[in-house]
Amino acid sequence: MTHDAPDLWQPWQMEGALSRRVDDGPVPYRLDLYLPPQPAPALGYPLLVVLDGQALFPTAVGLQRRLGHRPQITGVQPVAILGIGHVGRQLYDAEQRRGDFTRGPSSQGDAGGDGDAFLAHLIHGLLPHLDDLPIDPHRLGLFGHSLAGLFVLESLGQLDFPFRTAVAASPSLWWDPEATRHRAANLAPHAIDSLGLLVGEQEQTTDDPRRASRRMVDLALHLARQISEVRAARRFHHAVLPQTDHAGTADAGLRLALAMASAN
Repeated sequence: MTHDAPDLWQPWQMEGALSRRVDDGPVPYRLDLYLPPQPAPALGYPLLVVLDGQALFPTAVGLQRRLGHRPQITGVQPVAILGIGHVGRQLYDAEQRRGDFTRGPSSQGDAGGDGDAFLAHLIHGLLPHLDDLPIDPHRLGLFGHSLAGLFVLESLGQLDFPFRTAVAASPSLWWDPEATRHRAANLAPHAIDSLGLLVGEQEQTTDDPRRASRRMVDLALHLARQISEVRAARRFHHAVLPQTDHAGTADAGLRLALAMASAN
């Protein structure tokens, strides 16, 4: 086997992606931005905001580049993507995620955070960094997985919520089921244009007793019925994905989020 000289290997950079650190909030955040190569529409690109950006931004961009290449077949138009992540080398910062994505302690006594404060900072502190870019402020989408998916659902109907589309993949509904159900029951009709709620079939049939006890599928189906009853979304897509575990719902959820962002 022929070995390449080390200097032939170069750092890999994602084409079309930009990154910056923002320090003007309670904690620093990393913003990763992807702008499609196609010319921006007159009003700007639709934007999909991806939470846990340090883990999911590359996946979202990869899907957009592949699916957006043939929009007539995939239904995915050119969409700009903003990844919002926590600063550091960790793929997931467990403590910071609880602080940003939950609203109070869990029903099992886990320490929680202030999701309302993070939502306010997201809207008024982070999104304004895009004001000078070709983004349509009236076509914003939001995606979250796991605890971030819980944050997405519990943010619906909040004051100044600017997102027309939202997708929650495997939301952590076990965190405080009663509080989540109460919020859903009080949503106004058509609180959002398009909403997606996905969960993996294997999340409840797993051999991991801790995950199985969380009854992710049961909780998601119950919440889906509530959302449908109050007509919280003009278009609501919910599904139990066959042969899919907790991690696997993120990819399917991102694809749905891109399609929803394209259609609105």
